[in-house]
Amino acid sequence: GDCAVRPMPTSRVDPELYEEYVGGWVDEAPIDKVCERFGLDKSQHTKLELMFLEAARQAVHGKDLGGRRVAVVIGCMSPDESSSAWHLADCTDRLVSHAQKTCPDHAEDIAKTLRQWAATLTPSRERAMHPRSVFGLLKKLGIEGESFLVDAACASSLAAVDIGNMLIQQEKADVVIVGGMESYLSPESFSLFQKIGALAPGKCLPLDTQSKGLCQGEGAVALVLEPARESQVFITGVGASSDGAEASLFSPTKEGQERALRQLGQAPTLIACHATGTPVGDATEVQALQQYANVHAHSIKHAIGHTKAAAGCASLLSAVLSLQEGLYPPSPYLTQPRASTLVMPRQATKTHTDAWTCGVSAFGFGGINYHVRIANHHVAQGERKRASVVVVSHGVAAQHHGQQLAQEGRHGIPPESFGHVDTLQLQAVAATQFALRNAGVEPSSLDLTKVGVISTSATGLPLQGQIAAKVRHKELKKILHGMPEKTIDAMMQHADTLPEITLDTPTGVLNNVIAGRTCKAFGFLGKNYNIDAKQGYATALRIASLELERGHDMMVVVDASAERVRATILCTEESAAGLPLRERLSEVRLV
Repeated sequence: GDCAVRPMPTSRVDPELYEEYVGGWVDEAPIDKVCERFGLDKSQHTKLELMFLEAARQAVHGKDLGGRRVAVVIGCMSPDESSSAWHLADCTDRLVSHAQKTCPDHAEDIAKTLRQWAATLTPSRERAMHPRSVFGLLKKLGIEGESFLVDAACASSLAAVDIGNMLIQQEKADVVIVGGMESYLSPESFSLFQKIGALAPGKCLPLDTQSKGLCQGEGAVALVLEPARESQVFITGVGASSDGAEASLFSPTKEGQERALRQLGQAPTLIACHATGTPVGDATEVQALQQYANVHAHSIKHAIGHTKAAAGCASLLSAVLSLQEGLYPPSPYLTQPRASTLVMPRQATKTHTDAWTCGVSAFGFGGINYHVRIANHHVAQGERKRASVVVVSHGVAAQHHGQQLAQEGRHGIPPESFGHVDTLQLQAVAATQFALRNAGVEPSSLDLTKVGVISTSATGLPLQGQIAAKVRHKELKKILHGMPEKTIDAMMQHADTLPEITLDTPTGVLNNVIAGRTCKAFGFLGKNYNIDAKQGYATALRIASLELERGHDMMVVVDASAERVRATILCTEESAAGLPLRERLSEVRLV
């Protein structure tokens, strides 16, 4: 099909203020049609939620959900892009104070102009900042039930598939709507990828040695999961792992990816690679896939860009459609393949097979790896173990506890990173340390491959907002247009009061790295992700208990939804033998 990667529209990234970027972006025409179809005022809704509403409409078309237990799990790692401008607007009082000190003669006019500009922002701040608003819109499709967002960075939507599959397999839901959504192509998102050298100067060329980096994209994907007897495409297994103590939070590892792949056995017919086009990322993935010689491979990111939270399900959908058509998807851009062991035809080719399997990979900042295996024939997944779950211990950390960890350089957190890492990430490590100490548990005594972390926090950490505001200060040139140049320059200097963008910033602003940094600190190699739900802690406890029934020995639940961060350690009763048990966890209902 057509390539969606092209120069960013000036309405989203003004080339007079920022560099010229390319991205895989969605036109406004289809968004207008969604609003027309549902009778919605476009100015009152985010592009993020409107895209997922349309994806869900297509996914549930013709399905009768009446009387069935429905759940919704959506991969999402950022609020809507409209939140970025709101972060600058949130600086209004500070900017006015700055004006009174640096250019007092114009302070009154500056205050009036800034407040008039903020009044023009749409949709509302509440809507822009909180992507869970999508669940209210889904009621227009008759989709109601337990619902939450899951954040595993660029592996978010495969984490959603994994959790949805678990809810079906363990008979907690009859139908689960899963998928991913992403619409954050703001100036600061480009700046952060540039900072770590991951952004391509033009289009990305996944698995080609000429590729210089990734291109960002946006979009939404929705899929319907049902019990195997009702399915046409079957999930045959999911592998997931964290990279552990020795890894960087933003560089992938061959060992981590191999751990996820090993959980699924034989080579598939096709691999839908994560392959974003970054030299390090692609080379690492190729090394991990060396065990699969002469397997067909593909990455859809050359056509739509890297859709981050939606990327895994975008790859999954592309692979399913190709194989249902009996075709291996093409890689028409490929001229210098990075992987001689993988088959990547430049044109679509016939599969010549009736029974196929497909492996879909997605990896994320924070050191998380997911690999989902699907087939067009039923293969029984491993049976869950009926396990009693117990709470072993708790730990609570205030802000100064996290600060102390960083200043002392403990748990692999360098002192210079303080101020460039959201304090909730540091508090999570401190709270987990206290919980382990209270339980009398040394991490070295555990099977680290079976220890995972789930955090719960509202999407969009405070530091992310500060970084957005810092980059957006360039827009004061146009907001304050007509005022003396010296005055505008003085106002733009306010950006210097906000945190610097460093190599720690891209991971330091992410919700899922609350869990990912905790895994790294203690060497845990199981799953890690963040949950954003109305009852976040209760939801995370319940999902953690299901993960324990599914194979983990220990799960740490980190509640980062309040000023003081709480870590709770859960184990199966068998794994907790010999530990000071505090209480038994009764089942927590999703709300």
